[in-house]
Amino acid sequence: MKKTALFLTALVLVLAFSGCGGDSTAVVAPNVVRILSDQVFDGDITRDSATGSLSSPIFADAAQNVLFGVVIDPLSGSELSETRGFLHFPLTGTGVPGDPARITFASVSIFVNSITPVPTDSFAQVPFVIDLIDTGLFPPPIESTDFNEIPVSSRTAFISRANVGAFAEFNITSLLQDALSLGLTDFEVRFRFDRERFQTDLSTIRGLVEIDDANDVTGHRRIDFAPLLHVEFL
Repeated sequence: MKKTALFLTALVLVLAFSGCGGDSTAVVAPNVVRILSDQVFDGDITRDSATGSLSSPIFADAAQNVLFGVVIDPLSGSELSETRGFLHFPLTGTGVPGDPARITFASVSIFVNSITPVPTDSFAQVPFVIDLIDTGLFPPPIESTDFNEIPVSSRTAFISRANVGAFAEFNITSLLQDALSLGLTDFEVRFRFDRERFQTDLSTIRGLVEIDDANDVTGHRRIDFAPLLHVEFL
């Protein structure tokens, strides 16, 4: 049943985006817009847990993915590094209204390629936070210091083993409304491990999550797998 639903969703997206002349924005219904992330600006930054040093950004057009979460030593269980992922969605010319009061629903969907290590408990979840980045103050492309930038607003979420090999959708309505209130023309969100939740919730685990953000290759069309911003408005 899930595979059928995914196939139908992919088919709708293929038809919608192909009808836009190869653009990354699709108007799929009255007052409904879907925007693919901008692969050139998507990327991740890693902090070494021992030294605190930050890596240069790794962009999705080179890596073909975006990572977020923590890497742990399989023997000692100590944390080796933390990676934060950034997804970028242009708003200009997409049909998304500039008035935040008109936004009734917005979500970001990601296709989860993997979680490392693979959770042994099907109910265990990797906790994370989705942050809105002020692209007026910190315009794209991302820089190493964006790892620690204070977000405009945030929301918490989870990834579990059930999400691997499928899309996971997260409600970010309030984040998009906040972005529009600031007059931002670029909507950028940061995915980071939720340390506070991990320390207080025994059902959560540490792990590194891989988001699909690859180019078109045989058997893999980017419009079927790329991060997607879905917006509904009045």
